[in-house]
Amino acid sequence: RIKRFGMERIRLIKKYVQKGKLLDIGCGVGWFLEAAKTEGFEIYGQEISKELGEYTQEKLGITVFSENLAEIKETSDVITMFDLLEHVMDPVKLIEQSKRLLNEGGIIVVFTPNYDSLGIQLLKEHSSLVCPPAHLTYFTKQSVEKLAELTGMSLVHLETKGMDIADIHAYYN
Repeated sequence: RIKRFGMERIRLIKKYVQKGKLLDIGCGVGWFLEAAKTEGFEIYGQEISKELGEYTQEKLGITVFSENLAEIKETSDVITMFDLLEHVMDPVKLIEQSKRLLNEGGIIVVFTPNYDSLGIQLLKEHSSLVCPPAHLTYFTKQSVEKLAELTGMSLVHLETKGMDIADIHAYYN
């Protein structure tokens, strides 16, 4: 994951921010944070699973917050959320809380499934990405633009890529 996805994500981030503090919300076992650390970022995590957060904190020797974002005081230059936004009850609130923790000139990077993807359009409810109640919100280009507008953010980069072909192939086989 670090080599395949981590470095790809770091390259994207470095188009906008070269160094500084990076907070990964929903950091899990910290694989992305490991990649960010090797690239010189000062890393922090946030993980609501206290046990998972403690594991990651010990493994990487970093601070992993287990409290709600509203309680965190540490600001960052980069805030990341990978495969998280679709799971939360109030995406607008999460982005607003994250924005509060962002240093001037900082960025928020979000990866979330695209509901307009080929895989979802073809497979519909059989897509592996359509999985209520785990996924509470589904995003399209238009809804991401609206989310940015509602939170006073600017959308500077949007792209779709993923495993559609593999999902379609698996379904039909």
